[in-house]
Amino acid sequence: MPLESCMILLDNSEFMRNGDYVPTRLEAQQDAANLLVGAKTQSHPESTVGVSAGTELLVSPTEDVGKLLNAVHDLQISRTGGGFGPSSSSSASSNNNKKKKDMADIIAAIQVASLALKHRKNKNGSQRIVLFVGSPLEGLDNKLLAKAGRQLKKNNVSIDVVAMGELEGNEEKLKELVDAANGRAAAAAEGEGAERSCHLVTIPAGVLPSDVLASSPVVHGGTGGSAFAASTAASAATGGEFGGSGSGGGGGVVGGGDGGVTVEGAAEATDDARKRRFQLPGWRKNNLLLVRLRRRPKLAFIGESQKIGLRSAPKRY
Repeated sequence: MPLESCMILLDNSEFMRNGDYVPTRLEAQQDAANLLVGAKTQSHPESTVGVSAGTELLVSPTEDVGKLLNAVHDLQISRTGGGFGPSSSSSASSNNNKKKKDMADIIAAIQVASLALKHRKNKNGSQRIVLFVGSPLEGLDNKLLAKAGRQLKKNNVSIDVVAMGELEGNEEKLKELVDAANGRAAAAAEGEGAERSCHLVTIPAGVLPSDVLASSPVVHGGTGGSAFAASTAASAATGGEFGGSGSGGGGGVVGGGDGGVTVEGAAEATDDARKRRFQLPGWRKNNLLLVRLRRRPKLAFIGESQKIGLRSAPKRY
């Protein structure tokens, strides 16, 4: 995988206490986050990962795996009514701006993660946010999510959304976010098999999120499936590193087919290289072979009595 800076955005609302995922939504989310931390940091030596919970930044993008795992392990349920979706602190007497702010905590969390990626140390590589959602997004307008997705697209930030629970009400809203982050062209070509940089993964109840993510584009950068498994299957199909069939210059190292390098071909190439190495560089002029020598000029003979005229000694190299 290429160089990438990733922010893992976790949900720590009260809804994460539910036990529809073993053992709870929160602990299943932590297990999946640990998988992402290991996969992202091992994909490239300079890749960095950060962790945030709601609108709170826990760890800025870093290469320290221990610091990331500690932050994920110490994640607790928020006591202030935070998290995604509507806040319990909103009341009927609040004005419209206050209600909109309470119901748009997920958008604020995305903006915090995007800001953390903007101020990362290594400015090279791509940017990505992995968002876990386990809270209902009731009352959140689809237009706000689409606007947030277009802003991510403008800032060259990709987003992967992992939906855990509340799928009936959240799936359509989260799809709006992912489609807007992919852009209109990718959304229009969805049925044509076009590659998408942003993905939505829904986790059914009772299934471990880590098992689903292990073979999803979220972990493997849009390729889907295990890269190691794919390379193993390709190796088995072609006969492995030795004895594989090649095409157009490929193939196995030893005993390859069309386009491969055979033992006889390698031996002939070695003999030709040796012959070229011991040939004297020269040219013919007026039927006289002039030879260039690196040492002092001497008389050279070809055959028995054919003498060769020599130029003066060339400059030493």
